[in-house]
Amino acid sequence: MGVLQAAVANNARWCDLVARSYGLRTRSDGQAWTCESRTPPFYPDAVTLVPHPAVSELLARIDTSPGCSVKDSFGVLDLRPHGFHILFEADWIARPSAGAVTTPGCPGWRRIVRPGDLARWEDAWRPDGGPRDLFQASILDHDWVAVLAAQQDDQIVAGAIVCGTPTVAGISNFFARCGAGPEPWPDCLTVISSLFPGRTVVGYESGDELIKVERHGFKHIGHLRVWINDTSQANDHTRRTRPPR
Repeated sequence: MGVLQAAVANNARWCDLVARSYGLRTRSDGQAWTCESRTPPFYPDAVTLVPHPAVSELLARIDTSPGCSVKDSFGVLDLRPHGFHILFEADWIARPSAGAVTTPGCPGWRRIVRPGDLARWEDAWRPDGGPRDLFQASILDHDWVAVLAAQQDDQIVAGAIVCGTPTVAGISNFFARCGAGPEPWPDCLTVISSLFPGRTVVGYESGDELIKVERHGFKHIGHLRVWINDTSQANDHTRRTRPPR
């Protein structure tokens, strides 16, 4: 499996965990990952796993009412004939493993393991006006998921979520607040290497955030689009943060 395909599969696995943490029914096959009913805010209702799935069959598996979103993982579909519009576009990125790390992490960075700390982490991450209690405590029960936080003076100032699969570690929801320092990425990447040794770090970004991660060794490996069937619903369902999954 190539790095891009591994990144796509990793992303679908994370979306699946978030959906199932809400008790939703999901399905994954060689074509796409889908959820039968509307997913939580910021998360797509479908993630394509191949460049050209059977679109009519894909849409038949999800609730396509206003607000429905589809992650076109390879940025090649045209869903406009089905009433969709592009919500945002981004680039898949990858960075080779930093190699063996003997320390458990960097000063100030730690892994969130308690529900109360997850709630504090979410308060620090949440976009202005964003929904509360988006991440269910059950995501902490999986050793292949790591919620990371950098703390300073009892305040969470930076963080990320990492989803591990056999060859890659998918990073999402990275954020840095005032007090995190000018470059929080190096320490974050060191922690990831300690938790998921030997894995290529993957994710997606756009705009200024893409420029930032390129300074830390990430390379472009592909393109993606997220489609939504009604742009007026974007802020209520899948508004992009840094970055949603």
